[in-house]
Amino acid sequence: MLATGLVALAVSAPQTAGAQSDTGFAVAGHGILVATGSADLEVRVDVDDDLGMFEIPSPEDLRVSGGVGGRFEILPVPQFSTGLQVSYARQRTSEETDHSWRDVDLWLAARLPAEVGARGVSVVPYVAAPVGLSILVGRLPSSSDERRLGWNLSALLGVEVEATKGFALYLEGGWLMRQARSSGDSAFGDYRLTFTTHQFVLHLGIRGSRSR
Repeated sequence: MLATGLVALAVSAPQTAGAQSDTGFAVAGHGILVATGSADLEVRVDVDDDLGMFEIPSPEDLRVSGGVGGRFEILPVPQFSTGLQVSYARQRTSEETDHSWRDVDLWLAARLPAEVGARGVSVVPYVAAPVGLSILVGRLPSSSDERRLGWNLSALLGVEVEATKGFALYLEGGWLMRQARSSGDSAFGDYRLTFTTHQFVLHLGIRGSRSR
């Protein structure tokens, strides 16, 4: 439903004459600023002696951190882009635990291309919803696993401003959720760890495009 909504928004967007040429593909790279957020470590244990299941929530605060990312986009029409995004980010919690995330996402964005000023500078506001797989690297309490597979979802607002022909600077920010899980055996029974983070992210980068 999210992807359908983005496509519908893109199709209904108005076009400008200059924006008609913005089809083809693009490559972008950006730095990542991860602002403070929240992290929750939930521990579920299936106790062997039929005492049932109990949960141990462990909320933590996330500290400011950083990373890098990049993506490849295909633009079938000026108002919509899709592609592949990859990113790497470090993460530190208030409990001084240190983790890193590797993300591989499907990029979906609805774009509103326009030209402003006497020189006709291209300015493109957009809304994006990357979604995909995450790998959490780093140990969590009560677990010896160092790598866990999970998933992520973002909701971003951004704007591109043409710097020179074929290149633009962009700034985007919004909400990012990641989740990873781990399971194993303990003296009390089988356990499952669920590590979930919610935070605000800010990307600043450069984008090169080539029209068809």
